[in-house]
Amino acid sequence: MHVLPEYASSLDLLSYSEYFTDISEECAEWFWRFSICVGMPRTSASKDVIKYSLEVINLLQSPTKKMMEKLMQVFPNCDPHEIIESWKGSLTIMIAIAENCKECEWVAPLYPTDKAFTKSPVDTLNELVVKFDRAIDKINTGKI
Repeated sequence: MHVLPEYASSLDLLSYSEYFTDISEECAEWFWRFSICVGMPRTSASKDVIKYSLEVINLLQSPTKKMMEKLMQVFPNCDPHEIIESWKGSLTIMIAIAENCKECEWVAPLYPTDKAFTKSPVDTLNELVVKFDRAIDKINTGKI
């Protein structure tokens, strides 16, 4: 499993065409869908991961004033250049992974400290059932 840098989950900001004017519509839509993966695995053809990641890396080489303003608005206590570098790092990792497979899969944790997100959905659900059963037992035995 690969973990992307901190701001990778905000790559969906690229879908805001009024701030990121030079991005293609297809690329903007792909990155909007990219971040809709909390607790739910997503897949995409590796060629698309590479294509759209390269498009964004090229776009980020010369950030526009509107782009920088949007990043400062969304992340008021962060340096927009740091976010852009984090995005480039994420995209570089994604490209490297995609170059070695036909299809890419990704998922985001349900919450930042969720260590279970690397498990399969079946394993995660099984663990929840066990915890639920324990809670029911405590209620039935008067321990709660």
